[in-house]
Amino acid sequence: MSNPIRRNGVACIAACLLLFNVAQVRKLLAHWNAAGELAAGIPRALKQRYSELPEDAVLVFKGIPHMYGQAVVFPTSLDAAIQREYRVRLHVRKAEESTREHPRGVGGYVLRFEYVGGDELLRQVEK
Repeated sequence: MSNPIRRNGVACIAACLLLFNVAQVRKLLAHWNAAGELAAGIPRALKQRYSELPEDAVLVFKGIPHMYGQAVVFPTSLDAAIQREYRVRLHVRKAEESTREHPRGVGGYVLRFEYVGGDELLRQVEK
């Protein structure tokens, strides 16, 4: 009699583990989808605001999220994502990365942005 009880118990535990894993995978996929939308939206928002930028312009970003839940937002880097939108070479920096002086852009062309999320995503900030 203990054999059927043991089999039912093992089957119940296995079913619970399977349901838990399915829920975790769905949650992770949702995080990756949201992170991908965010990673595509930030460069797109910048490109809509500035269709052209001068060569060697410096873009400084503050507050860009590294993770969305359990998913990395910019797996290749923020720099690479922004650079894909423009034909000229740009210098992309995160304000929180270091305290070293940022390189000067052409004619001192430096733009600073803060991540605000929502529909706006980026807000330009003054020095």
